[in-house]
Amino acid sequence: MMISSKASAFFSNGGKSLSPSFLSHFRLFSSSQDRQLFLSSVTEQSELGFSDLKSPLFLYNQMINLRPLPSVVYFNQLFTAIVKLKRLNPHSTIISLFRQLELYGIKPNMHSVGILAYCYCHLGRVDFGFSLLAKRLKLGYPLNSVIFNTLINGYVHCNKLPQAAHLLNKIVKLGFQPDLIMYNTIVKGLCRIGDNASALAFLKKMQSGCHFKPGIVIYNTIIDSLCKDRPLQFRLWGQRVLAEMIESNIAPNLQTYSMLVDMFCKDGCVDQAQSIIKHMIERGVPPDIVTYNALLDGYCLRGQMEDAENLLDLMAENGCEPDRVSFNTMINGYCKSKNVDKALTIFHEMFRKGITPDVVSYTTLIDRLCKANRLPHARKLFEEMLAAGVTPNVVTYASLLDGLCKSALLDEAVKLLEEMEDNGVKPDVVIYNILMDNLCEAGQLEDAAKFFSDLVTKGLQPDIRTYNILIKGFCKKGLMNEAIQLLSKMEENSCLPDSITYNTVIKGFIQHTDFPNALYYRDIMVNKGFEADADTFSLFTDHMFRDDELLQKNIIDNLIVDDITEYERSEETAKIKEMQDLEIEKNENPRCTLAAHMQNIKQELRRQQGRTLQAQPGRSMFLRACTLPVRAGTGQKPWYLKKDPFFLLGSEEQATAAASVRAGVSASTAEESTEPQTPVVEPNVLSAEGELLLKTSVSISLALSTKVFI
Repeated sequence: MMISSKASAFFSNGGKSLSPSFLSHFRLFSSSQDRQLFLSSVTEQSELGFSDLKSPLFLYNQMINLRPLPSVVYFNQLFTAIVKLKRLNPHSTIISLFRQLELYGIKPNMHSVGILAYCYCHLGRVDFGFSLLAKRLKLGYPLNSVIFNTLINGYVHCNKLPQAAHLLNKIVKLGFQPDLIMYNTIVKGLCRIGDNASALAFLKKMQSGCHFKPGIVIYNTIIDSLCKDRPLQFRLWGQRVLAEMIESNIAPNLQTYSMLVDMFCKDGCVDQAQSIIKHMIERGVPPDIVTYNALLDGYCLRGQMEDAENLLDLMAENGCEPDRVSFNTMINGYCKSKNVDKALTIFHEMFRKGITPDVVSYTTLIDRLCKANRLPHARKLFEEMLAAGVTPNVVTYASLLDGLCKSALLDEAVKLLEEMEDNGVKPDVVIYNILMDNLCEAGQLEDAAKFFSDLVTKGLQPDIRTYNILIKGFCKKGLMNEAIQLLSKMEENSCLPDSITYNTVIKGFIQHTDFPNALYYRDIMVNKGFEADADTFSLFTDHMFRDDELLQKNIIDNLIVDDITEYERSEETAKIKEMQDLEIEKNENPRCTLAAHMQNIKQELRRQQGRTLQAQPGRSMFLRACTLPVRAGTGQKPWYLKKDPFFLLGSEEQATAAASVRAGVSASTAEESTEPQTPVVEPNVLSAEGELLLKTSVSISLALSTKVFI
């Protein structure tokens, strides 16, 4: 009775592990009365579950010491409980215990085979599972759905969906009727790997060819997967699945509605989410805290904080008290709205409600306080976080590090990094990027390079931002060789340069007047599909018009104007678009400048056209000027008469004007002799307005909203 009372006390407390005193009493079992009590307790404890392997293994050892040995049924119960400890990966342990049972003469039954097959499948050895099935068949055990479900689940667990579907078809051919669990398993596997198209096809097959119809579990699995799969356009497929579900008299449950609400809110469609909630209430399905939190998040994402506050009140009125997730959502919403004081009010409200803030609560506030330049308050909150026993994570440290760096407290930031490592929080590449970026900005390039070496030594993989930060630092210091070496190194490490990388390198060469290399890497950038940014184009144009030596050595080979939409009509953007395909090659006449070329074009067009072209905003304009060297005063035919440079694509009026220009040029060409006298070109004859046109519209853009006189 003493043992019975202790066992009852233990189980009534819902214990997950056996106390030492309780275990010591089981060692005394020898009578048949105690034996049965012990086995009953094993059954009850197996149903309650365990928190570790120590307790069930102790019970196993006690069981194999009983005489006579217990039935395999009790061992199956114990092993089933052990299997549920998935985080401990107990599968190899269970296989070893079953082998030991066979040595004791305890033969596995079909349930045992199912457990063993499950363990083998989770270890990736589905073939061993089939061997067990063959062995059982030889011993005369009948086939059942448990073993088939286990094998199908094994294939799914290993992401071998074709094999799972093949096994299902084979089961049908053998005359065995698959159950709903088998279909659920395959659909779940397809959704897990993101193959929603196959999951939908499988659903269609079930609807038309099975003796049973898909249930709520399958529909919810597919809808949940579709909610996460934006390329499939959930609004089309998901709503169709939902409609089929209702037509099949399968009522959506709370999980179905909550998934829909969450999806619509994440897409910013709060109105549709509200309609879903209204619909579910009308159908007698009251929202729970998960549903409300999804809608709350939708309001906060859109900055509708007043609606979010009203929803909190409604939740309380409906008996659904806000939880930690609710408050964290509100804190995040106010922080995103840059109302950190209101976020702090919500934070303190959590304490009044008896809800303990977690790492998310503190980190969200610390991040916003740092971004609001309230570093002292952020540091104080960080200290409160530590005092409350809440362990900061890597995001917390990253936020505070960034705040310290932005306040030019780099030494304190480095100390915080050391403290972070001492506390067992491993810095990630984001942490190093923050430090390296600010060190480079402060001119401490050597320290930044040291941190780069440290992160590699610690086994972290530098990302594209890491390389870009250090390349930018080298370029600012004029260490272009080091920058190029790092560019090569990142490619060797399978980290492909992006537009920022190339623009940084090009700007570095321009700033240090190395134009050949700037143009060389500009060509590489274009060939890789990237474009120059605003700063790069500004540097190109500023240096070109400031440095006449460059213009003496080179001429414009191709000038291409792309679409300039109404949205893009700004002086800087027009300049970028018009300069984007700039090609420079050696000029035969050092006296010939770009201004002279442009002046020739303007004069000839004015002569032939005699009128102004009005650009159409948003219309595509394209001009290619295939240039040849101009020999001023040599009698050589002008380059613009040698080749037809005009391919104007735009409004009908502009096309007509272009055609007339070409016709005029052709007529004048026919009248001229083989070597007409070309007028001497003065290199600097543009007015102030013309010079502005030249510098900001090098490619003679006709796509600006104002009139351009050409």
